[in-house]
Amino acid sequence: PTSKRTLLFLDAAGEPGRIFQWFLRAHGGRSVAGKGSDLTGPGADFEEIADVWSGPDDAFYVLDRDAERVVRVSDGEAEVVGKGKFKLDRPCALCVGKDGVYVLD
Repeated sequence: PTSKRTLLFLDAAGEPGRIFQWFLRAHGGRSVAGKGSDLTGPGADFEEIADVWSGPDDAFYVLDRDAERVVRVSDGEAEVVGKGKFKLDRPCALCVGKDGVYVLD
């Protein structure tokens, strides 16, 4: 899970990229999604990570551009958002608020 004492950032060097969680005041961090992570669940494999957003629910959300989907990550488990109820076409940006998930498509 994320917290107010960590930063999430996208490392897009090499596909599929990875989401790195950096602990404030620490000397290092860890990969929490994508390359080098221990993520499990139906949304754990990414094609091209394009964006990440920390949600109000202590989860973070990953935009997988090539797979055209949004993945919710919580406690090391990945789950596809929407479960096929909407179709994205090369999405490029993501925003998550209390009232929903927004994607620039």
